[in-house]
Amino acid sequence: MSTREIEIKLNQIRQGVIPDAEGQAWFAALEAAEQKSVLYQLNFVCQQAGPTTADVLPAIEHAGLKSTFTPCVMLQRGKLREASAKALQLPSNEYLKLFRLMIALFKIADQRRREFCGAQCRHWWHQDLSSEEVLQSIRNPH
Repeated sequence: MSTREIEIKLNQIRQGVIPDAEGQAWFAALEAAEQKSVLYQLNFVCQQAGPTTADVLPAIEHAGLKSTFTPCVMLQRGKLREASAKALQLPSNEYLKLFRLMIALFKIADQRRREFCGAQCRHWWHQDLSSEEVLQSIRNPH
């Protein structure tokens, strides 16, 4: 799967076009190396959305995770960018929890970012990703 296709899928999950459970099932079906690659991409797009440490607890709650799970503890401490980079080094048995947490964090941060963008936003990831026409324009920009 190309980087762009992964970005599309992550943003479709963020928008709710792909339900969380379906997104988690997709992620869980990937091999560990693919999961790690998706987590790196998710961390990248999440960081672009500008999450804050204050977003972590609501993200944990939204993801339905225990705050004592390792990825949750890591992201609640200190600097979020550094903590999420360290969390990417967790063993593969933590990947699904980290995915759930980072998707929730991405949703929270990007909601705030979308409000900043306003009605005139031209970012492809803020367009209606349930529309085949929009998806075609993203996949084939020319």
